[in-house]
Amino acid sequence: MTKVWFTNSRSRLIWYGNPPADTASSRVLIRSDRLPEWRISQFSPMSILFSPENETYGPAGVVVICANGQTSNSPQQCQDRRSLWYSDWGYQEEGKIHICLTFNPYFDWQTQIMNEVLAEG
Repeated sequence: MTKVWFTNSRSRLIWYGNPPADTASSRVLIRSDRLPEWRISQFSPMSILFSPENETYGPAGVVVICANGQTSNSPQQCQDRRSLWYSDWGYQEEGKIHICLTFNPYFDWQTQIMNEVLAEG
């Protein structure tokens, strides 16, 4: 079993991705970071900070980070957002053009968890 090292019983760990082996604590909250319905192959560290409604970093935002560690990406390939997939820097998958994921589809849920932890204090 994975040991949770937080000493405060109200603490929570939100884990995005594949569950660590033997995670048996109710304080570890796990969500998949592969969401095909959002065209997300993998979360990026930046993504957890911003809501999909964010006007700068959301899926319709003004910032598109096309230079995502893939040698074949060009700015022209990043023009049609409907064909783009999101990932962490350097992630590659055959047949997909990935840009950096800059928003968190779980943002509202994540905020709710944080508010619950703070309210218990």
